[in-house]
Amino acid sequence: LAGNGASDVLRDPVCGLVLDPDASLPSVEEHGVRRAFCSNDCRRRYLTRGLDDAGPFDAGRLHFFDPRDGSAIR
Repeated sequence: LAGNGASDVLRDPVCGLVLDPDASLPSVEEHGVRRAFCSNDCRRRYLTRGLDDAGPFDAGRLHFFDPRDGSAIR
């Protein structure tokens, strides 16, 4: 993991697992923030939760990324 501070650690927002920032991970972008997940199950749980730190869930602001190459999925 890069750096030594807590802000340098990439964590799954659902289960809290520390993630390898260089790995191909399922992710979602909401309100300009890209979140990475340890698995598609955690990604699904996050998306179906309905709320995040920024407030009500807004599916219109989500952008999905292919974990293989990082390209946007529309």
